[in-house]
Order: sequence, then structure tokens, then C-alpha cells
Amino acid sequence: MSAFYYCRTIDYSGFKPGQNIHLQNFYKDSTYELDVKYLGRQQVEVPAGKFNCIVIEPLAKAGGLIKSEGKLYLWLTDDDRKMPVKVSSKISIGSIDSDLIEFKGLNGPLPAMVHDN
Repeated sequence: MSAFYYCRTIDYSGFKPGQNIHLQNFYKDSTYELDVKYLGRQQVEVPAGKFNCIVIEPLAKAGGLIKSEGKLYLWLTDDDRKMPVKVSSKISIGSIDSDLIEFKGLNGPLPAMVHDN
């Protein structure tokens, strides 16, 4: 989880699609390698609204803490908050998707939210 939160602190403005971020996870007495691939920007619509997002994909190495049998994609708002909006996990029999349904109590604006006129 800490690697996911760390990914929310990164400034992706200079990243190119396909560029990786190299991270190390610590669990018990071992260190595990984890790369995160920046896939680009995408506008996504979920029940909570429409958002401009950055899309990342954690790439767990086989034999580490996380099994790398499927793929996981994360959509984060393309602003300073990098609020999680959508998660999709590809598994052998299909996919598991999770969408942001609502949000409230934000302190300030959410610039990545698209307001159609």
C-alpha cells in the first residue's frame, strides 16, 4: 500500500508513456522490487463524474511479495491530489473493476474533474 501512496506523490508531467518508476517494497525481513509503468493520460467517466486522469500499472516481479499473474491498472486524477478514481485488475477469467462512486469533504477544488457545459 505504501508504494501506491508513494506513486501519488510523483510529478508525472515530464513522463512519457511506457516510462517506468523503480520502487522497492519492504516486507518482514526482505526487499522486493516493484516497477510502476506510466501508461499516459486518459479521460475516464465513473459514477462520481468525469475526470482527467493519469494511468499507471504496477509491475510486480515474479517471486516477490505480490504474484504477477494478472495486470493491475490505476487511474489517478491528473492534478496535485492524484485521487484514485478507478482500478481495474485483469485476471485469468476476466477482470475486476472498481470505480469511484462519490466523494465529499474535499478541502479545495478538484481541477481534474471535467464539467461539461
